[in-house]
Amino acid sequence: MKRVEVEIRFSPEAERDFDEIQRHARPLFGDWARRYLEDLIHFPPEEWVDVHARLGMDLFKADSHVPFDIQGRIYYDKNHLVERVLITRFRPKGPEAHRP
Repeated sequence: MKRVEVEIRFSPEAERDFDEIQRHARPLFGDWARRYLEDLIHFPPEEWVDVHARLGMDLFKADSHVPFDIQGRIYYDKNHLVERVLITRFRPKGPEAHRP
């Protein structure tokens, strides 16, 4: 079976959010955000299809236990396989969202 690659992209707003996190006063916070991004990049393509099947939509939002507000849209090809994921939001939750 052919290996499926999912392209992960940031919207301009999400890219600004992520860059801001990387410049955070606490470097470990930026490392934490990169770890969550890595998890998204390595999320298996069949799991993205499962997100669509279970929720019946092309939007996704990170679980409530994730310390970042990560949202996006899943794009499918003509065979209903995941082709691309566009991250539209990547912001810290809680008090970290307001720190320099």
